[in-house]
Amino acid sequence: MTAPSEAELCARGAAIDATLFAKDPRAAIPRYQALLDGMVASGEVSAYVGAKASLGLLYAHIAVADFTTAHGFWLGKHPETAKLWVECLEAGQLSGHDQGCYFLVEAFLHSLATDPKRALPGMKQRVIAVLNWAVTHRDDELVIAAVSNWKFHLVEIFGGANAIPATEEVERRSWLSVNGVTVPADQPRLILPTLGAWQ
Repeated sequence: MTAPSEAELCARGAAIDATLFAKDPRAAIPRYQALLDGMVASGEVSAYVGAKASLGLLYAHIAVADFTTAHGFWLGKHPETAKLWVECLEAGQLSGHDQGCYFLVEAFLHSLATDPKRALPGMKQRVIAVLNWAVTHRDDELVIAAVSNWKFHLVEIFGGANAIPATEEVERRSWLSVNGVTVPADQPRLILPTLGAWQ
């Protein structure tokens, strides 16, 4: 049987994204996995499709609060093919916007570490990388998400807004001020920006 073309795989991926963002992430999970498994079975793996589908799959697991599975996938531990898909994610296949979305996923997964000394550096590095790119390229959706997520992760890492060390809040506000980014007054929340279109 002839393997689907990359264009056909992209059309399938776009349809699954539509399911994900129609607030049905639970239904999207097996469809993303089937798309990835199908490429392995065919023996023809597209790094681009692998990266896009893996990012959608991570989004979906986070959306249904299945953080253990998302974390295991990100570490390349589960399923057996996860390491392949993480390599696709890290091979520069994604657009700048989608790479920023992946970095925000990584920041979230870093923040899950129970030891703040382990959680904090990776989270901040990823969020600041997203902000640097998003501010330069005027990607307002990514900027808003990164600003909110930064504070959200600090709250989660330190166990409450009042427990955040003053140095961390000063650093966050100073970075945002220097780069001309408004500090929102509303309650921080985890934001997963809309993924870019499939090419």
